[in-house]
Amino acid sequence: MIKSINLLLVCILLGNLTSADVTTYRGIDGSGTYAETGLLRTWPEGGPKRTWFASPGRGWGNVSVVGDKVYVIGGSTASLFVHALEDGKTLGEVKLGSAGAKGWPGSRTAPIIMDGMAAGGTPNGQLYGIDLTTMTKTWDLNAWKNFGNGKGTMGWGWSETPAKHGNLVIFSTASKNLETPPLVAIDIRTGKTVWEMAQEAHPDGKPKKYSAADGSGVVIQHRGRAIVAYPTYRYLVALDANTGKMLWEIPSEGPQGLPPLYIREKGWLLANLKMPNVDGKKVSSLTLLELSPDGTSYTIRWCRPFAHKSDYGFAAVSGDRIYTQGLRIAPVLDALGKQLVAPDPVDKKSGNTNKSDLLCLDLLTGKCLDHLDIDVSGGGHIVTAEGMVYVQDHLPVSPPDPSLSKEEQNLAKIPPLRMRLIQPTETGMKVVGNLTIPIRTKNDLGGSRDRDMSWYAAIEPVISHGRLFIRYGGLCVFDIRANPPK
Repeated sequence: MIKSINLLLVCILLGNLTSADVTTYRGIDGSGTYAETGLLRTWPEGGPKRTWFASPGRGWGNVSVVGDKVYVIGGSTASLFVHALEDGKTLGEVKLGSAGAKGWPGSRTAPIIMDGMAAGGTPNGQLYGIDLTTMTKTWDLNAWKNFGNGKGTMGWGWSETPAKHGNLVIFSTASKNLETPPLVAIDIRTGKTVWEMAQEAHPDGKPKKYSAADGSGVVIQHRGRAIVAYPTYRYLVALDANTGKMLWEIPSEGPQGLPPLYIREKGWLLANLKMPNVDGKKVSSLTLLELSPDGTSYTIRWCRPFAHKSDYGFAAVSGDRIYTQGLRIAPVLDALGKQLVAPDPVDKKSGNTNKSDLLCLDLLTGKCLDHLDIDVSGGGHIVTAEGMVYVQDHLPVSPPDPSLSKEEQNLAKIPPLRMRLIQPTETGMKVVGNLTIPIRTKNDLGGSRDRDMSWYAAIEPVISHGRLFIRYGGLCVFDIRANPPK
């Protein structure tokens, strides 16, 4: 029998956080699970009803929702926008600063909300504190210039949502030398530094590469201890969230796009790391770590090589199953590359499966239980709520009509975004709903300050207060309550 998440227990453990509010990236523990009940179990033809649309401008971060207000950062000159939950009416705007970056301008941060304050960043490393009562900026700093070595290391710019713990905002600095801290915690109320992670050196004296890795960290509550787990460029590190003291690190290679995913009931941590394959070569692997009771060490339960087609895969856990992208024919290995579970045989009907599918894995063993032909490798996201799985992918597009204007041809090249509702079954999973987010024209965007349509990207969906929030060329909000008020 499928084990469903006990949402009531989750809400009790989370203390003051209400079951419907979302105040940071990826919901509960940053796990991609949202504490919602009373949602639709299937969707009608065409998907659930869209209730409103807003155009916050360029941006790559999704929303936070507190009470009857929705917060989102957008614009080439970034602003924090506040919208009414019911109808999307703009209730306020706080101008932050330039969101320019090499290649792709626009903030990549979901607003962090706590104690009447908000914090958010821009790709040039700037971080802002906003008083939500007075709707004013109260402090700002630059992660690279104030703490790091002066400039960012990623061509995409600063691409993370900081982690939060109590009044602390925890973020990476792109440090590359022994004199500057790789991670810093500040007080959201003042912007003042609370702790700095100590940089460490290899035996040759060179600093370890704890620089930014295009991934967001999370703060987990493990057996009464607050731990910040952060993916850096060469290591996944775990620190005491109150002091910044290093608890452990695990070497990796290259960016780690999957935020560490904590499985609270078992004390396990799921991460995308570079681990040994059967041939000894390190490859991108979905890796399950078991934390010690005090959180100061770990053991590796299993690794699944090529679990993600790239370093930027996503996953979510519901009950005793993992939903992720990857190659179903991959084996499951131990920490040294020894095979634990043989790879699935190649389906002769479909031929070589050297592409990324939506996978349903057994949490205990890593074995593939089921797969769906849904290619989520191009920035797709996976989240869960009330035992259901929500998956993004893109619809294919045909070559544009050459008689169209250049602008219209560029618009025609953008693939529509599709959201799938997946229902777990006894043997795997099945699709029970489809929703397509069409490409919007400039006229649809109305008075948006950013009408360049080239910045479409799949953004992490958010589920809060019975609504599904999808940002794709604008913010679309859908009512997914099973019994909405008349």
